[in-house]
Amino acid sequence: SADSPSRRIWPRVHSTLPRPSDDEPLEFLEERRELVRVREGIRKNADDWIRHQVLVNGRIDVLAREVLRFDIEPHHLAIMQHQSRYRDRRGCLILCARGFGKSFCATQLRILFEILRNPNVRVIVASRAADNAQTLANWVRQQFEGNADLIRIFGDFVGKELWDKRRWTVSKRTEILPDPTVQVLGEDSATASRHCDQLYVDDLVDNKNSWTPIRRKKTFEFFYKVLLPTVLANGVCYAIG
Repeated sequence: SADSPSRRIWPRVHSTLPRPSDDEPLEFLEERRELVRVREGIRKNADDWIRHQVLVNGRIDVLAREVLRFDIEPHHLAIMQHQSRYRDRRGCLILCARGFGKSFCATQLRILFEILRNPNVRVIVASRAADNAQTLANWVRQQFEGNADLIRIFGDFVGKELWDKRRWTVSKRTEILPDPTVQVLGEDSATASRHCDQLYVDDLVDNKNSWTPIRRKKTFEFFYKVLLPTVLANGVCYAIG
């Protein structure tokens, strides 16, 4: 269609032409150079289209499919749409069975998408254990570090100062803010003076912290008295489980 790059020529964008040899006829070398120019032109047009769809039109599914090479199933799209629908309503609850890809769609992909669209956003990723939250956040950080397609299309986001496993700030941030771009929290983490625009609470409840009434009460208080107060005015909380 006119609004998308041709699917038929898309594989050529990422193909590698063989290197020319010194004994090839001149006309073949010129033809090869022209093919390279055409290929680069196609790739640039495709990159421009992807960038526009993600940054301007808010197409998180385009980011997943064209940049991350993620095969989107109907239930994945439903999760993305549900989350987007409640973005201006201070958040939502997403419950899915294990293996449905909820953490990828609702936490990892969403965080990557939100940072690309607004490098000044502040995100907290929380789980029962800080190590679990760190695993989720590290996937996003690794995309900025090593996804060649992401870097080519959207630029270099790798931070030059704060860039470790539990707290990191992207280089494209333009505002001076006390909180990093992403930080992780667990039930035993200190939360004093921590604030965010977006809170992602992923798999907060498990057998360990819900087995007895006392543990359930502690988890309840951690969510409502510790995590939710970190969300700034007009912020949003996504609970995934």
